[in-house]
Amino acid sequence: MVLGGAPFNFAYRANSLGDTGLMISRLGRDELGNKACDQIVQLGLDTRFIQWDDQFPTGTVQVSFDEQNNPDYFMTPEVAYDQIEPTEELLEAASAADCLCFGTLSQRAGTSRKTIEQLLENANRSIKFLDINLHKKG
Repeated sequence: MVLGGAPFNFAYRANSLGDTGLMISRLGRDELGNKACDQIVQLGLDTRFIQWDDQFPTGTVQVSFDEQNNPDYFMTPEVAYDQIEPTEELLEAASAADCLCFGTLSQRAGTSRKTIEQLLENANRSIKFLDINLHKKG
């Protein structure tokens, strides 16, 4: 298992450079979610904005390679991070943030998309950094 995604990498790097990067995500209450949370803790990231989901599994991306060694990605649909919900503490953190890094992938489902919209509204003084995922659909 390898943790990743631009927002996660951004939060990790901010922490490694001595600033505070907060990770916002949602994990399934499954073995993969537990392993991911353990790894997040081992990397020194704050987990207070990691939400847990009893219905949807932890998100995964399957990577395969063609004959020329070009990667192809399959982002598993209907996973926990599609269900990130706004909380008062989360909205307050967004309003205090200097920068908000978010991706297009986490906006593919309505619940997380609406949460990100609320975070952006609250983060009116912050720099916004958008990771655009351009992958073939299929």
